[in-house]
Formats: sequence, C-alpha cells, structure tokens
Amino acid sequence: SFCDVRPGLSFGYRTASLPQVIGERVTKARYLRAEVSRIERERLEEAVRLEGARVEALDALGRLVHEFKLKEQARRDDTVLSEAVAHSQALVFKVAKLRDELRKDTYDRNTVPALNAVRNILCEEASRAIAETE
Repeated sequence: SFCDVRPGLSFGYRTASLPQVIGERVTKARYLRAEVSRIERERLEEAVRLEGARVEALDALGRLVHEFKLKEQARRDDTVLSEAVAHSQALVFKVAKLRDELRKDTYDRNTVPALNAVRNILCEEASRAIAETE
C-alpha cells in the first residue's frame, strides 16, 4: 500500500530502491535527450524549409527584376534610337535648307552673269596655258 513503512529513508512513504531510481532517471534522461534531438531536428528541418522558401522567393524576385530591367532597357534603347534618328533627319533637313539658301544667294539675277564672265575668263586662261605648254 501507499503508506507501508519500510526500512531506509522512506519516512513512511513507499520508495523504490536506489538502482531502480537511477535506472528510471537514466531512462528519463535518455528520453529527454532523444526528445531534445527530435525537437532540434524538427526545428532545423523547418528552418531549412523556410530558408528554401526564402531562396525561391528571392530567386523569383530576382528574375522579375531582371526581366523588368531588360524590358525597360529595351524600351530605353528604342527611345534613344528614335531620338538619334530624329536628330539625324533634322540635321539632314538643316543641311539641305542651308544648301538651298546658299544656291539662292549665290545664283540670283545679278550674280549669274558675273559668274559666267569669271568662268569664261578662267576657261580662256586655261586654254592659253595649255597652248603655251605645247
């Protein structure tokens, strides 16, 4: 029964023998160590799973950012190309306008006869120079 008196330090309570107590404590310690190992292993597995999820999320985010930057860079390149083409066309039109203005200012009613006279003089001088060398 619960209150049987036995020899030893029981003080009226029924106690187990020392080897049995030690055995129970060793068993309990082994169980607790195994439980701690199991809990640590589960936590480590959970941490690895969470880290894997974080890596996947960062990888997906990296791909999205990379694709966005590539699309944005392509858009910027198209814009720069369009601006360069427009600038080149503007320069071509400006040169054509300057050429036309130069022709207009060079070949008017007063200058055409003078330019014809200069050309005739140059042709005559060239003919004389050729005749003298022969």
